Amino acid sequence: MWYKLLLTILTTFTWAQHFNINIEETGASTLFIFTDNVSSLTAGDELGLFDSNGVLDEDGLMGELLVGAGVWDGNQLNITTIESQDLSQFGGPVLPGSISGNDMKLKVWDSSSNSEYDAEYSMSSGAGTFNGLFSVVEIVDFDNNNGSVSDGCDLPLDSFYISGEELLYNSSSDIAGFQFNVNGSNVDNISGGAAAEAGFTVQSSGNVVIGFSFTGSVIPSGCGVLTLLSFSESPDGLSDIIVSDQAGNSLEFSYYDGGNADGGCDDLDNDGVCDDVDDCVGYYDECDICNGEGIADGTCDCEGNVDAGCGCGEQGPSGCDDTCGSTLGFDDCGVCGGDGSSCSGDDGGSEITDGCDLPSNNLYLY
Repeated sequence: MWYKLLLTILTTFTWAQHFNINIEETGASTLFIFTDNVSSLTAGDELGLFDSNGVLDEDGLMGELLVGAGVWDGNQLNITTIESQDLSQFGGPVLPGSISGNDMKLKVWDSSSNSEYDAEYSMSSGAGTFNGLFSVVEIVDFDNNNGSVSDGCDLPLDSFYISGEELLYNSSSDIAGFQFNVNGSNVDNISGGAAAEAGFTVQSSGNVVIGFSFTGSVIPSGCGVLTLLSFSESPDGLSDIIVSDQAGNSLEFSYYDGGNADGGCDDLDNDGVCDDVDDCVGYYDECDICNGEGIADGTCDCEGNVDAGCGCGEQGPSGCDDTCGSTLGFDDCGVCGGDGSSCSGDDGGSEITDGCDLPSNNLYLY
C-alpha cells in the first residue's frame, strides 16, 4: 500500500510541468516549430509561449496569457498555440486566447536550475506572430548563467564579448563583415576562430579591427569564438561596432558588458564609454567633480573663496584709503597717508610746544 502511494507521488512529481495551460481549445491556432538546431536547451527544459496582451476570460479582460507549452527532448518540438475567438455576435462567449497579430513572447523553464527565464528567439521562417499560420524557430537564447560567460553560446543574441584573448560572439544571422574599436588597448595580433575558418581577412590598425572576405564567404549564424586577439593592454570592451550580412545590410550588434539583462552596454551619458568602465556616468562640472554642482553661489572658485572686491581669494580693500593692497594709515594730524607736517604750525615749519604755537581757533593733541 505504501509502495503504491509512494509510486503515485513520485509519478506525479515526475510528470508535473512548470508551464500549465489553463484555457480551452477554441478551434483557432498558430503553430510554432522549434527545430533540432536549437542548441541552448537541454532535455527536460520547458517552453512557454505567451501573448503579452491576450484575452484572459469571457469578459474580455486583457493581460499576459500562456497559450502554448511543450517539453524539450532534443528533437524538433511543435507547439500549437490557442487563439481567442469572439462569438458574442452569435450570442456566444468570448473565448480566451491570443490575439491575432500579436507577437509571441517566449519563456524557458531551465530544468537544471529550476528557474524561469525570458527568452529571445530567431526564426528561419514565419513572422513570430499569432496569425493562424506557422513560424519556424532556429535559435533560442536565454540567460541561464546569471551573467557569467564561458563561451559564445552564453551570450545574448547578436553580441560580442572579450574573454581573455578570445572574442566571443552569438549571431542570429550569417556575418559577411565586421568592424569595431577596442576600448583601452591596441591590437597587436589576430588569428584563428570562426573568421579564419570562413577564410576571412582580419586586420587591425591601432585599436581598430576589420574583418571581411574577398570571396564572399560568411561566418554562419551561431555562437563561438569569432577570432583571437592579442592586446597591448587590458581592454575594457568594444565600441563603434559594425556588422553586416551578405546583402550588405547592417546587423544590430552590441558589446555584452557581463551584467545587463538585455546584454547591451549601458551608456546613459552617451559618451561612448560603457557605464561599467566609465569613470563618470554623467558629466564633470567646472571643478572636475563627477555630477557636481560647480562653483557654489557666493564663492568665486572651487576652493570656496570669495571675491571681497580685490579679486577671487584676495584680501579686500585695506588701509585708511580703503583700496586694494593699501598699507596707508593716519598720521598724527589725522591725515590718511600724511607725514604729520600738516599740523606742525601755521607756516609749516615751527614745532608746536604749547597752545600758543597753534593758529587761531585750533586744537592740537600734544
